[in-house]
Amino acid sequence: MSQRKRLGLSDLASLRKPLVQSAVPVAPEAASPVPAAVSPEVPQMVPSEVPPEVPIAVPPRILQKRQEKKPLVSQSFKLPADLDERWSRIASFNKVTKTGILLEALETFLDRLPEPPPTQSK
Repeated sequence: MSQRKRLGLSDLASLRKPLVQSAVPVAPEAASPVPAAVSPEVPQMVPSEVPPEVPIAVPPRILQKRQEKKPLVSQSFKLPADLDERWSRIASFNKVTKTGILLEALETFLDRLPEPPPTQSK
């Protein structure tokens, strides 16, 4: 069985490509012309002045959509398969979560039912 030569760290370092290419003189006629300024046909996408401060009047979108954190409780229940499939289809069609539908449906239905009187704590 033939033995192949294993490379050491110094051998691997010599195989590395140089990070900076050596400067090769370029003939003036081969160099591409660089425009001195942006032509007037190109619309200016960057404003000429950047405001020193960001206005506070408009909060970021992530803060606008932020919801209050509520403690959550895990529940387990059984549903008929056809109801679960319908629930999934409607949720994906409307691009909402099944949990969101369930919460809204429960709140709507519970508002229609009579509530027990509040308990008196001692």
